[in-house]
Amino acid sequence: MKLRFLLSSLICSLSFFVNGQTFYNNNRTLIPDSNRTLSIQIPVSGLPTSLNSGFGLTKVALKLNHPFIGELTAVLKSPSGQDSIRLLWHDGGNSTINDTLFFTEAANYYIASYPITGNKNYFGEDDNNRMNDGRNPNGTWTLNITDVVLNHAGVIYYSAITFGANPPITHSRIFGCSLLSPWGCSCPDGSNDCDLLPDMTNAELSLVSQLTENATELRFGVATPNIGYGPLEMNGSPTECFCDTTPVVCGTPCPTGQEQKRNVYQKIYHRSGNTMTSYERLAGQMEYHPTHNHIHVDHWTNNTLRIKSRDKNPANWPIIGSSYKISFCLINLGSCDSYSGYCKDTTGNILHTTDIPNNGFGVVSGCSLGQGIYPGKVDEYGASLEGQSITLDSICNGNYYLVSITDPDNTVKELNDNNNWAITPVKLMRRPCNNCKANFYADTLHGIDSLTVKFSDSTIAIPERWLWDFGDGTNDTVQFPTHNYTTPGIYTVKLKTFSATCSDSVVKSNYIIVEQSPAPPVINGITITAMPNPFKGDLSIKFETPENMNTSIEIFDAIGKLINVMKTDIHSGITYYKVEKAKFGSSNGIYFIRIHFNGKYKTLKVVKTDQNQ
Repeated sequence: MKLRFLLSSLICSLSFFVNGQTFYNNNRTLIPDSNRTLSIQIPVSGLPTSLNSGFGLTKVALKLNHPFIGELTAVLKSPSGQDSIRLLWHDGGNSTINDTLFFTEAANYYIASYPITGNKNYFGEDDNNRMNDGRNPNGTWTLNITDVVLNHAGVIYYSAITFGANPPITHSRIFGCSLLSPWGCSCPDGSNDCDLLPDMTNAELSLVSQLTENATELRFGVATPNIGYGPLEMNGSPTECFCDTTPVVCGTPCPTGQEQKRNVYQKIYHRSGNTMTSYERLAGQMEYHPTHNHIHVDHWTNNTLRIKSRDKNPANWPIIGSSYKISFCLINLGSCDSYSGYCKDTTGNILHTTDIPNNGFGVVSGCSLGQGIYPGKVDEYGASLEGQSITLDSICNGNYYLVSITDPDNTVKELNDNNNWAITPVKLMRRPCNNCKANFYADTLHGIDSLTVKFSDSTIAIPERWLWDFGDGTNDTVQFPTHNYTTPGIYTVKLKTFSATCSDSVVKSNYIIVEQSPAPPVINGITITAMPNPFKGDLSIKFETPENMNTSIEIFDAIGKLINVMKTDIHSGITYYKVEKAKFGSSNGIYFIRIHFNGKYKTLKVVKTDQNQ
């Protein structure tokens, strides 16, 4: 009889544990809006003394209300206090959370069915399996909730933790990429040894203001997706602060009243086999923004209104209007799936969260000293925010492009620096202008013997007709002409534009220079030779002259822009003058060396290359 009772009790106990048990705290408690931590106690008793793969923690449920989930952190701690699960980590969401369920299994995005139903699902970012690795669950569990940004209060109604049989393995152990599972992190080249770099892109801008006759500004929203293999993590230095350029103690008010700036470092993760390491590199500055009540990373996004030209890079198009806002808080506001079409590859194909190999990988994301955007996540800057506009007061009707460039100074190390921009066409019809402000530019200004030039009209208005004078007796009447100069000479180019309300003209004197190629380059019996040509390293100029001479040496790029000037004395006989490679700038291609002596000059054409000659 006693044995039967014991067996019956054991079966009931096993059944009880197999089916699971939930422990909860349902005391309604305000979440203080003061950066203080609210600790919710959840007593647990009567469970086996060791959590493991057979029986362990399976679910964590919350019922809370807060206007901005991105302002909250939520951490569940075991009774010993030595183990924790991050449920929320200041991750930048902007929706109210009413019901939320966190599963230790993150392979699927479940909708909670028990003990509550949820419409927002966030799961712990840590390796939850450590909770089921021999720990004693009995005792008092603690849920710590912190509101790290002022101005928004909240309330928690309910919290619960559930234990059951065969708890699912944490997603990061199976598929995902995390600090605790570096083997789950993919490298771009397919190896297991790489820097996990972000790839910051720029989504198409959304125009929200109607460009009517009375419109005084153009408002727009932009977004920054990360489609790379690693997170963008930007950490402000706690000790490197400045007033202008003067180092100061962090927290000390600047004498002129401006906000302190502090150095910000990009944290880069490196996978080496099954080991994850990291290093930091200086990546600009950040500062507190008093209007937004949080910290911004400086020079993050540049938004401009431009006139389209022939240049393939929109960053080189003429600017006619700019937004003053260039500094932003970097947070996870959504994913590539929640913002459909925002994430695209270099060919324009839409990427989904599942297309981002290490999506969700990251440690910090907020508007504090630690900010960032995880792979597969998107930061959005709404059109209603301060500074998301361009003033139109002095801009005429016309066809323009809104150009948004992420990380315009290239301070961030990433996989691809050539996909950081987005363009949106804008047709401005608010009012006609009485001043057409005619202007143009050319893709190249200098050539030898002959030259083909592509001209671009950049008139600030909507011209209806164009009249070009190329300075060689020829004309054209299209907006973007291509003209061939077949004879050496110096040419003045004129453009006159006509619209319904005004006309204007512009003259650029001595704009196009076509020189006759020297063969050989001789000035009064002086022979000048550049060698080697093409050159990879430093360039030597060989002078053969019967007399001493004082000369200046100018270096021009392919479009005729002067980039360096040197002066030197040349002695009679043979003299070699070395021109360092750095004098030509960083780009390969065609350069022109102009040598002046006694009121005369000669030009040498040289080619800079990376190829061995």
